[in-house]
Amino acid sequence: MSLSTILAAIVNHLQNSIQEDKLSGDRIKQVMEHIWKLQEFCNSMAKLDIDGYEYAYLKAIVLFSPGLTGTNQIEKFQEKAQMELQDYVQKTYSEDTY
Repeated sequence: MSLSTILAAIVNHLQNSIQEDKLSGDRIKQVMEHIWKLQEFCNSMAKLDIDGYEYAYLKAIVLFSPGLTGTNQIEKFQEKAQMELQDYVQKTYSEDTY
């Protein structure tokens, strides 16, 4: 499901809730700020133009964050994924020092 579809559904729900007086102005403002932040995050991620390998490494790093049970094993896995991502990026973009 695309982000635009999700956001359109949220906005549609907000509009219906406004018409039915189910939401306060403050709550609507809060939700709209979250939507804006999500859009900004997605736009900045799209600008990175990451490939499938980079995406997979980043996904592994995020999915196995230290907040889960068995943190020692998870931290080791996360470190390994970070090192492999770093190696991949250095090999793939060797001319780009940034």
